Amino acid sequence: MDNRLDNMRQPVMLRQRRAPRSFSTEVHNSIHPIWVEEFNAYLAVGHVHYLPRADEKGPYEFGSSYRQIFFTIDETKLSIRRFSRELCLPSLESRGEGDARVVTERHAVCDGVQFVMGGFRQGPSFHFSYGVNDCESALLTLSLSRIDKLLEFSNDNDNVRDHV
Repeated sequence: MDNRLDNMRQPVMLRQRRAPRSFSTEVHNSIHPIWVEEFNAYLAVGHVHYLPRADEKGPYEFGSSYRQIFFTIDETKLSIRRFSRELCLPSLESRGEGDARVVTERHAVCDGVQFVMGGFRQGPSFHFSYGVNDCESALLTLSLSRIDKLLEFSNDNDNVRDHV
């Protein structure tokens, strides 16, 4: 394990919360899980879409209002260990405007269709390729420590963890 990561560790409380039973029926897998030794688990990404296709003339064939969920899978039990809240990726339209269009998370500008299609690790960074509105592609890069912070909920009974 990287000594720089050891120096960043500090105990934190994760919110004890069970993954909803609907997780397995409503969340669609997005990537092949990535083994993360620091978590001793696989990192996965899933997506949910809330607005179904309205009619034959609707702009999105399979629905819209996509939300991403990061989660870890226990290697031995193959069960969800930790997971993030639902989030959307920043709209490509908001590039170049800094935080001007995203004042709060509640007012975040999201594209109608966006979901992660691939992921890989390169050193301490994780890169996720994702599709936008079924016509563009983008790349999101997150650090290990940022992903660790996103995974704020735990299925484990012991909810005190080392925070990377």
